[in-house]
Amino acid sequence: MNESNNTSATGSQGHAWLSILGVGTLLVAGAAGYAEYTRTNALQHQVNEALHANQTVTALAQDSEARWQKEVSALRAEINVSREQANRNVATVSQRAAQNAQNQTKRINVELSKVKESAALTSAAVMGITSDVGAVKSDVGSVRSDVTTVRADVDVVKTEVQTARTAIDETRIALQRTRGDLGEMSGLIATNSGEIGQLRALGDRNIYEFTLTRGALQKVGDIQVQLKKADKSHNRYTLDVLADDKRVEKKNRTANEPVQFYTSQARQPYELVVNQVMADRVTGYLATPKVTLSRSGPR
Repeated sequence: MNESNNTSATGSQGHAWLSILGVGTLLVAGAAGYAEYTRTNALQHQVNEALHANQTVTALAQDSEARWQKEVSALRAEINVSREQANRNVATVSQRAAQNAQNQTKRINVELSKVKESAALTSAAVMGITSDVGAVKSDVGSVRSDVTTVRADVDVVKTEVQTARTAIDETRIALQRTRGDLGEMSGLIATNSGEIGQLRALGDRNIYEFTLTRGALQKVGDIQVQLKKADKSHNRYTLDVLADDKRVEKKNRTANEPVQFYTSQARQPYELVVNQVMADRVTGYLATPKVTLSRSGPR
C-alpha cells in the first residue's frame, strides 16, 4: 500500500512539472511573439516614414523640374530676342557702312576732279613761266652790272664810315676824363667851344651851353643856376644850383672842373663845367644823362 501511495505521489509531481513546463513554454512563445510584433510595427513605421520622405522628395523634384523648365523657356525666349536685336543691329551697321563708303567715294571723286583742274592750271602756269624765263635771263645781266656799281658805292661808304669812326676815336682821345667834386668819375670833359661841339656829336649825353651873369637866376636845361661870385685872377667861381626845389651851393670851383649833382630825373649825376671865368660872368656847359626817370619812379 505504501508503494501505491508513493507511485501516485510520483505521478502527480510529474504532471505538475509538465504543466509548469507547458506554461513556461507558452509564456516564452508569447514573449517572442510580442517582440516580433513590436519589431514588425517599428519596421512598418520606418517603411511608412521612408515612403512619406520619398513622396516629399518626388514632389520637390517635380517642382524643381517645373521651375527649371520655366526658366529654360524664359532663357530661350530672351536668347531669341537678343538674337533678333543683334540681327537688326548688324543690318543697321551694314547699311550705315555702305552709306559712308558711298559718301566717301563721292568726296574722293570731287577731290580728284579738283586735283585734275589744279594740275591743268599748273601746267598752263608752267608754260607761261617758261616763256618768261628768257626775259628774266636777259634782265639778270643788267642787274649784275648794277650790283657791281652798288658794290663800288658800298666800298666808298665803308671808307667814309671808317674815316668817321677814326675821327670819333680821335675826338674821344682829345677829350679828357677826371673826377668830379662828388668823387664820381666824370664823362668826357670839353674845355672849349670846339670840344663842346665834338662832345655833342658823340651823342652820349644832352649838352646845354650857357653864359651866366653874376646875380641872375638863369634856367639851363631842366635846372636853374645862379652865379654868386667870379674870380678871374684865380680862375675860380661860386654858384648855386636849384634842382628838385633844393638849392645847393658849389663854392670856389675852378675852371674845367666837373661840378656834379644828382636829381630825381636820372640815376647818373648831372655835370656842370665852366670853361672860362671872367670878371662878372662865366661860360660853359651842362651835361645830363640821355635816360631820365619819371616823377613817380625810384629815386
